[in-house]
Amino acid sequence: MSNTSPIAIVTSASGIQGHSIVRRLTEAGYQVRGLTRTETHCPQIEATGARPIVVDITDLTSLVQAFDQAEVVVFSTPFAHSLRTGEQLAAQVAKAAAQAQVKRIVFNCAAEIFEDYARPVSQVLKAVGDRLHTSDVSVITLQPTIYMDNLAAPWVASAIVNEGIFAYPIESNWSISWISHRTLADFVLAAARYQAAGNHEFLIGGAEPVTADDISTILSETLGRPVRPIRVSLSDFASGLNQAYGAPTGDDLADFYRYLEAHPQALVRDGSAAATLGVTPERFSAWATRQDWAKLGCTSTQSESQSRRQRGNQVINKLSGSTGQPVLDALRQDFPFLADAITDYALGDVWSRKGLDDRTRQLAAVAAFAAQGNLPQLKVHAGHALRLGVTQNQLKEIVYLTTVTAGFPRSVDAAQALREVFAEQPKNSSTAK
Repeated sequence: MSNTSPIAIVTSASGIQGHSIVRRLTEAGYQVRGLTRTETHCPQIEATGARPIVVDITDLTSLVQAFDQAEVVVFSTPFAHSLRTGEQLAAQVAKAAAQAQVKRIVFNCAAEIFEDYARPVSQVLKAVGDRLHTSDVSVITLQPTIYMDNLAAPWVASAIVNEGIFAYPIESNWSISWISHRTLADFVLAAARYQAAGNHEFLIGGAEPVTADDISTILSETLGRPVRPIRVSLSDFASGLNQAYGAPTGDDLADFYRYLEAHPQALVRDGSAAATLGVTPERFSAWATRQDWAKLGCTSTQSESQSRRQRGNQVINKLSGSTGQPVLDALRQDFPFLADAITDYALGDVWSRKGLDDRTRQLAAVAAFAAQGNLPQLKVHAGHALRLGVTQNQLKEIVYLTTVTAGFPRSVDAAQALREVFAEQPKNSSTAK
């Protein structure tokens, strides 16, 4: 590739949507830099043809360096729909893009913003978009519908292939212009090349609206056997996603589909965005035909391993506020097996269980590490506890209890470690109470 080729930055490059976007931009001749928080994801990004860059997105200086000489930044909404995290990341991207003199930001919302719906997903997406518009860099916002690729997820594909059931939280007669990740990537490329100046928003979708009944017919024809639609209750949908990704992710996404109950035509697209940007969206039947359904239907040990890793990573993001876990990341550099075992078992299997809420689990962990005299881990989990709303006084009670369970020397050590943690907290923090 020529050194004069335009440079594109892709955030969340290690994700499924990020992979599709990176591949499409690379095919179109861009030099793509894929941003990631840890070196663990670098091989995945390299496999898509991008140059991986490990960057702390909260560090403005390193972000500006990563954006150097870039023409476009593709920013995808983080999966965890945290208002504070989303706003912080978007603000950093906007500042860095302005300082690096980037020409355009392409904002992939990952879902439509329902302006008349005061619920978490729409609120976060709107707030993120507002933050991106705080700089002088032009922003093109892409608001997709629902992804066809959701059907390739193990919990959907397995039922389609093995039970002949298309289970999803939609009514059989709702019309939705489903969009594939491939089409999303085509829209991102078109937005990066769009010649019109200023900020623009596009409601994007697939080639035609289809219902759950239509999808079942397409899947039946593709697989050569009957597939029938079943609507998953929103409570079951939320519960499953909360277990996989941590609450309130499932509850927030269930709210998105709850909106469709009152507005069943909200995700029908008229094709105007595709016409303006010169994109030919993929049809649902074409997407279904190119899937390896035999492989997708396998409920293998590898799939379970991936699920454990996914749960573990979600716990890390939830505890750290999506800023990563430096101790675990450092451990992974020299002891990857140990780091993976911690992520899969300690976090993916144990920490993600439903029996305790996160605050209680953190208090138990702090108490255990205090009794052990394991001060480095005590400090890590005390920091997580404070982020989750545990107060300094509650953590002090753990120290007092340690005098009974482990003796005064251990409690004194724990008290000194907590003093160091408290000193790093903002003075006006509510956790001081």
